[in-house]
Amino acid sequence: MITRAAIIQDGVLYIGEVGERHHNVIHTIFTKTGKKVTGEQGFTDELKTFYTREEAAKLAIACGMVVEGKANIRHVFDGKRLYSEDLW
Repeated sequence: MITRAAIIQDGVLYIGEVGERHHNVIHTIFTKTGKKVTGEQGFTDELKTFYTREEAAKLAIACGMVVEGKANIRHVFDGKRLYSEDLW
C-alpha cells in the first residue's frame, strides 16, 4: 500500500509526512539543503520502499487505492503515473 509522497535527491530518500504532497517534500529538501530539487518524485509504502510514479500507480491499483479513469480535483487518474492528488 502506498503511504507517503517521496523524492530521491542526490542518493537520499526524503519522505513526506502522512497526507503531504510532493510540494511539501520539495519544500523540506530545499529548506534542508538549499539546493534546487531535481530528484525523482515517487512514493513509499509502509516499509519505506521507494516506488516511481509508474510503479506506484500499479501498486495503488492492485491495492484498490485508486481506480483508473476516476476524476480527481486536478486531473483524471490515467493508470500510468500516480500523483499525490490521486490519493489525498
